[in-house]
Amino acid sequence: MKLKASNRYDLQQKVGDEISRNCNHCGTIEKRHINMLVAEPSAYLIWVCLAAIVIITGLFWYYGFVALISFSAPIWFYYEAQRQASYFNKNKISRK
Repeated sequence: MKLKASNRYDLQQKVGDEISRNCNHCGTIEKRHINMLVAEPSAYLIWVCLAAIVIITGLFWYYGFVALISFSAPIWFYYEAQRQASYFNKNKISRK
């Protein structure tokens, strides 16, 4: 599922307590509580960060110090995405 919310409370306001979706194997509709969802950073972000590391480091390799900064900046963006997903996964909503 591709839903964007910074925490489970925002997601609950958008879709409610449970999310219905079709099962990929049998085609039946299954309901999942919001606490059962697990956030992951986008795979697209991972590939963009890796491409940025290669391109920027290649461009600034001659300058040395700048190459180190260009290598660490995309890693910082990926780390931030991991941190946000971890924050989402740690917060739970009490069941009624």
